[in-house]
Amino acid sequence: MSAPEAEQLEIPDPREQFADYLEQSVEQEAANLGYLVVFSVIDKYVADVTVDQLTRLFRTHGLDETFLPAAIRPADVFERTTRRWKTTYILDENGAPTDKPRGQKRRPNELRREVTLTIRPVFHNDDVIERHLVRELRDEATRNLEYESHLARFVFHIDTTAPPGSGAGRLVVRKAGGEIGKLGEAEQAKVLDTIEATREKYRRSCHYLSPERLRTMLRSYVGGIEHSVRILPTAGVYFVYRSHGPTLAKLRDVANHFGPGSTLRYVPLLPKGDTNGRELVSEAVAAQAAVRLAKLSGELVAVSKMTDPDPQVVLDLRKRFTELSAEAEAHARLLSTSLDDTEAALKLVRKQFSRLLVG
Repeated sequence: MSAPEAEQLEIPDPREQFADYLEQSVEQEAANLGYLVVFSVIDKYVADVTVDQLTRLFRTHGLDETFLPAAIRPADVFERTTRRWKTTYILDENGAPTDKPRGQKRRPNELRREVTLTIRPVFHNDDVIERHLVRELRDEATRNLEYESHLARFVFHIDTTAPPGSGAGRLVVRKAGGEIGKLGEAEQAKVLDTIEATREKYRRSCHYLSPERLRTMLRSYVGGIEHSVRILPTAGVYFVYRSHGPTLAKLRDVANHFGPGSTLRYVPLLPKGDTNGRELVSEAVAAQAAVRLAKLSGELVAVSKMTDPDPQVVLDLRKRFTELSAEAEAHARLLSTSLDDTEAALKLVRKQFSRLLVG
């Protein structure tokens, strides 16, 4: 008798499930409440994108140019490139640098010679920002700590003839050949590579937008869409109402130009077939309103304690309250639900206003 055939388990393909969900949602487009928007920009795979290229994409799609990143300021690039910069490596018995082992336990009685290269601020005035590449050697065998005060000077010369606020200027790198020459040949190469890598990073960052600035642009734009709701406070996940679907399609095309690791997806959320998603949005709306109302309430308490509060401050607070009330009403109408907690908080702040104005 032959052995019975092993039972085959069918494991659903999540990609097919997601495609089926999208197809179902497209068929019911008219019933969509809105979209859950997820975007990401992965540093490692970001393409070279300039402000001019991004501006052309915005104009091609008719997107709001107020959300475009500002022009790149070389002074800011210098600060970012050299601030909190550090690299560490181990010297072997021949004085050659090796990568610091990660998660690897030391051998018994192992004593290391560890080098840390870091860039330290030295001088800053209206004309010049100067920082030095410093080498620190920690020798466990001799229990000694040695420093080379500088192996290179990174000097940013501010262009005082440029318009104020432009951050214009130029970087000059001066290698300390005598100090570098005291090191072993292999470590000399390591230090020189480090200097050139820093110079190249500065050069590229003066021309191309950083991944963080691209993320900030997407976050600002999606968050600036009328009545959009931030679902996860620490990630690029939002809810956007159905009427803004065309804008999301344009933003998705823009994000596709950021490289293979950059995406913007928007998944239809159905009011009848996706109860959990609907509750998720309602809770996010309430949480978002609660934070803003708590801040407004605290400011009202502070103003009410003043002997003679500035009328303009009171008007500004009232304007913010009116905007919050209108926002809450819009969400309640669009979600076809009541936001009880938010309404209770609005009533409390309304009472605070009444006491302030009567007083």
